Amino acid sequence: IEWPDMEGPPQPLRINGEPFFINGVADYEHQLGNNHAFTDEQIRTRVSQIRTTGFNAFRDAHHPHNLRFNEYWDQLGMLWWTQFGAHIWFENEDFQTNYKQLLRDWVKERRNSPSLFMYGLQNESKLPTAFAAECAEIIREMDPTASIQRLITTCNGGTGTDWDVPQNWTGTYGGNLYAYSEELTRQRMVGEYGAWRSLGLHSEDGFVEDGPLSEDRMTALMETKVRLAEKVRDQVIGHFAWPFTTHQNPGRNVGSRNQQMADGIRMLDRIGPANNKGLFSTWGEPLDVFYMYRSNYASPETEPMVYIVSHTWPDRWTEPGVKDGIIVY
Repeated sequence: IEWPDMEGPPQPLRINGEPFFINGVADYEHQLGNNHAFTDEQIRTRVSQIRTTGFNAFRDAHHPHNLRFNEYWDQLGMLWWTQFGAHIWFENEDFQTNYKQLLRDWVKERRNSPSLFMYGLQNESKLPTAFAAECAEIIREMDPTASIQRLITTCNGGTGTDWDVPQNWTGTYGGNLYAYSEELTRQRMVGEYGAWRSLGLHSEDGFVEDGPLSEDRMTALMETKVRLAEKVRDQVIGHFAWPFTTHQNPGRNVGSRNQQMADGIRMLDRIGPANNKGLFSTWGEPLDVFYMYRSNYASPETEPMVYIVSHTWPDRWTEPGVKDGIIVY
């Protein structure tokens, strides 16, 4: 694994001497009703869904996943960004000692996986710089490839590691969606990009900056970023979509936008706060954006597909006639 000089001209990641563009995805280890309690079959199914979408890299979000996941990444040849941490910080010896012991266990369990190419010490880190640097040194001691082939990272805030990987939420939280290729070239790699949406909520005209948080707006936003990233794939490392499946997020206050962000329009379907940016709903139903990714990245020879948008929009037209705006993946 050869990382480009982050201070030099834009260059791609190279694996075995060849440029490798990361089309990655992050996912929480979450099953509705089961939390982290995945069965072997559920892990195999989730991995199969991720692979059939066309992704070539996976990011643990934001904590260590079941080790059966990374066995699949090894077998499939997918790059793997593992993560560890606590989104809190206690200034006492017991917390810090326990943190470092669990950190050592995490490295020991994962360092021999050939798919591993990044250690994520923490997402949106609250760790003091000196402590993060101490943890990074522990990782280097236990894995001589760390910081050389396997960078030690934080994401969207954090110091004391090799690199704080940026996120890019243009189009979702303001900014210029159509400048994504220039921004990605400057950022080198994006650890998260995505969009809010509500399952079954539809709107015309694709991406509308201040439009309803519909499936159509989300899909248009994500496809724009896919297309713009492809234009500079020979100059950048890549990007990670956020997230693969919607996960419950009870600590998130979504406020007055709750109705728009909910996975269901009906009160019956609103199960509480969730991070409704998934390519799959929290109960496992694929959205239109899933088919968009497949049409761009899955092999048409081995996985042929035709999908007419949208299976959740049966009442788009109520009168017969010639219609505009039909999208087919």
